Amino acid sequence: MKVEDKTIDIHLLDKKLLKDLMEVGSGKKRFWGQLAGLNRIANTLKREGLTVTVSYEDSIMLKFGSGARSGLLGTAIEIRDLGKLLRLALM
Repeated sequence: MKVEDKTIDIHLLDKKLLKDLMEVGSGKKRFWGQLAGLNRIANTLKREGLTVTVSYEDSIMLKFGSGARSGLLGTAIEIRDLGKLLRLALM
C-alpha cells in the first residue's frame, strides 16, 4: 500500500484476497447490495477528493473516488482492466 496526496494505491500480492472481495454469494440481491455499498464508498471518496486504486501484477484493475472516470458502475468507480478482473474472478 502506498499513500500520498489524497491517493491510496493498493497493490495486491495474493489473488485470493481480491477473489474474496469480489465474492458475490448466491443471489442477485446480495450482489446488488454489495455493489450499492461499494458505490456509496466510492461516492464518499469522490466527495472528499480521495482516490483509491487497486492493482494486481503491476496492472491497475479498479479505481474508486475522485480519480475515477465515469463508467458502467457509476461516476466514482472505474474498471481499468476488465479482462484481468474477470480472469481472477473465474480462477
